[in-house]
Parts: sequence; structure tokens; C-alpha cells
Amino acid sequence: MIRDADVFTKRYAEVAKDLYRLALYFLKNKEDAEDMVSETVLDAYRQIESLRDESLFKNWIVKILTNKCRMKLKEYALSKEESYENVVELADASLQRDKSGYGVEKFELKEMLMRLGNEERFIICLSVFEGYKGDEIAEYLGLKPSTVRSKKQRALAKLAEYVKE
Repeated sequence: MIRDADVFTKRYAEVAKDLYRLALYFLKNKEDAEDMVSETVLDAYRQIESLRDESLFKNWIVKILTNKCRMKLKEYALSKEESYENVVELADASLQRDKSGYGVEKFELKEMLMRLGNEERFIICLSVFEGYKGDEIAEYLGLKPSTVRSKKQRALAKLAEYVKE
């Protein structure tokens, strides 16, 4: 049973890297991403009774993280501060391989991703680098799947334009 601390720890260990990477996609700040993951784990452990199906642990904890990151983005907007100084490696192995065929360097791709809006960047990173389906992303973001598809297409079109520049 997942309500046991050892079982929770094991399940968390299976998704820890994904959570951190997702928080980085969202927040673009190493320290804030670490904080959001820590808060997510604490909240998830406190609310573990609300998880009805243990097989949905990853989806459930990602949704908690997504909500926390969205609240943090609102804080950024209210304080009108968004630092690019702490932008770190977003997708280590994924960005190291040039699959674009355009000869885009890792740094350039990261810069192009940073030019996208928060939600667009998150959708692209989840779908392209992490392999999530549109329905899963829609659930995490509280959007309709068709909206996610549209936003993904627009974001990909922007990236294509950035590559041409």
C-alpha cells in the first residue's frame, strides 16, 4: 500500500527526475524548480489518502506539481520579475542530440525555447522531450486536448521561424 512511507519513497524515486525536469520547463529557475518539487512531495505525502488508484501515482503527483508551478508563475507575473540568469540545462540528453536536421546547437535550441511563452514551452517540452500525449498534457494544465494541440502547433511554428532566423 502506498500510504506506507517506504512505498511512497520508492514511488517518488521513480518520478523524481521527471518532476524536477518538468518544474524547470515551467519555471526556468533551478532554485524555484527545486522548491516546487519539495513542496509537491510534502503535499503529496500529506494528501496520499486522496489517491484512489495507486497506478495513477505519477499522473497525480505531476498534476500537483503543475498546479504549484502555475501558482509560482502567477507570483512572477504579480512581481513582474522573471529572471533568465538561472536558466539551466532543460533537457540534458534530449537537447544534446540534434534531431532537427537544421544543425541547431544545443544552446541555440534552449534559447529558442526560452523565447516561447511559459505554457507553450511546457507543452513542447512535455510532448517532444518527455513523450507525453496531448490528453495527458491537457489534464495537467486543465485545458481541453484540442487547445493543447492548437498551442503545440503554434509553438512549433514559432520554433520553425526562430530556426529560419
